[in-house]
Amino acid sequence: LTEQYLEPLEVRLPDESAAGASAANVMSLVVRIFPLFLVMWTLSGALYPAVDLCAGEKERGTMETLLITPAGREEIVLGKFLTIWVFSSATALLNLFSMGVTTSLLSSYMPHGGISIAALAWCVVLSLPQAAFFSALGLAIGAYARSSKEGQYYLMPLFVLTMPLIFLTLVPGVELNAFYSLVPVTGVALLMQRLMTATDLSQIPWGY
Repeated sequence: LTEQYLEPLEVRLPDESAAGASAANVMSLVVRIFPLFLVMWTLSGALYPAVDLCAGEKERGTMETLLITPAGREEIVLGKFLTIWVFSSATALLNLFSMGVTTSLLSSYMPHGGISIAALAWCVVLSLPQAAFFSALGLAIGAYARSSKEGQYYLMPLFVLTMPLIFLTLVPGVELNAFYSLVPVTGVALLMQRLMTATDLSQIPWGY
């Protein structure tokens, strides 16, 4: 018999570089998924209140009663807008809190200990004007519709048009620059990605 029969099994230690690459892949996936869910939930949180507060009141016949009250039309529009904005922001923030708890539990598998608290705080700040943007669009479309069903028909194209803008951030090689910063939804999502991956917030190109 030859000497190879003395050690029939070869023991190899785990490759540390492979473990680091796996952690980097997990971090990259989380960073790309975060803005996607934030935009989807922000938009979803604005759609249904917008339909109910505008088209729903027309359908129930309460819009006429509201218009003869002492409140001015600007106050009525502002009240409806703030209501939709609160629901949209709350939906996004609750979703952000849930994802933050999940990533904190998986922080041991991510490089640099996961996503920093400062990055999550900036994501909250960026979600508020984005929620206001979707609320304004939802209010305008909901006011144009004559019934709840018609309002849903009008708002679904808004959802369809928004999805390509957010899916663009999942394409490899797409990064924040002067052009994408001017694109609605896409610029905010790319800025969120940069905030969550940067170890120093001074590295973020705020000039865009």
